Amino acid sequence: FFLALAFSLVSATGIYMLHPLRACCRLLLALLPLPALLLAAGGPARAASVEPGAPSLEFIQNKGQWDRRVRYEAALPAGRLFVQADALTYTFLDPEILNHHHGGGAGRNATPAGPAGIAAHAYTVHFEGASTRAHLTAETPTAGERNYFVGADASRWASHVGAFRRLHYTELWPGINLTLYENASQRLEYDVLLAPRANPARVALRYDGAAGLALDAAGNLVVTTSIGTTTELAPRAWQLDAAGQRQAVACRYVLRGHTLTF
Repeated sequence: FFLALAFSLVSATGIYMLHPLRACCRLLLALLPLPALLLAAGGPARAASVEPGAPSLEFIQNKGQWDRRVRYEAALPAGRLFVQADALTYTFLDPEILNHHHGGGAGRNATPAGPAGIAAHAYTVHFEGASTRAHLTAETPTAGERNYFVGADASRWASHVGAFRRLHYTELWPGINLTLYENASQRLEYDVLLAPRANPARVALRYDGAAGLALDAAGNLVVTTSIGTTTELAPRAWQLDAAGQRQAVACRYVLRGHTLTF
């Protein structure tokens, strides 16, 4: 799934332009070795199959059916994304065991899962130094509703739960907004938009829970977990000039300990 960073920049002379300048870094986060699983993954109310190019990612509202820290949830390949007020938590399950349970190992000679259960790993990407006053809103509702009546505790039940295509953080950092959505390639993408005079150095992502973090020779971020590896491809950045044309801007990852900046 894709991630994108967009921000406004000053002109080459150091003078702020009156019209907004926009730059964008695009980052691909590829779950390896599962490049094709996105079409097969889905939320609780998603159809079993999705036409190529059709929107598939939905951010499902939390109305009490999940932990109160979770604002929205979305299905990912072999896992889930939990959207919080100041962080994103990714959870992944062992894809081989999932394939077995979902029919990949069905048949007379299928071997039952071991007593250890399904291996899983979670890590959280914190918006480091983000404002506690940031506002998270949802846009573009999807069709249908969901109802959750699980367990005997009625306080954890939820009905008429909606889902959305886009989430938008306002003022996550001073003058900086962030939007989460699925792009045309059916991959998760985020845009970080900086207002004029906003400082792009404020954008920082702190990874907690990963087994390892490293930048490879190509500048990609490699996130190691106990069940596999995710790779965030090196960013590409550009700036829109007065005519609306993209102008390339140098951009790369900087990894200091567990914190990623651009």
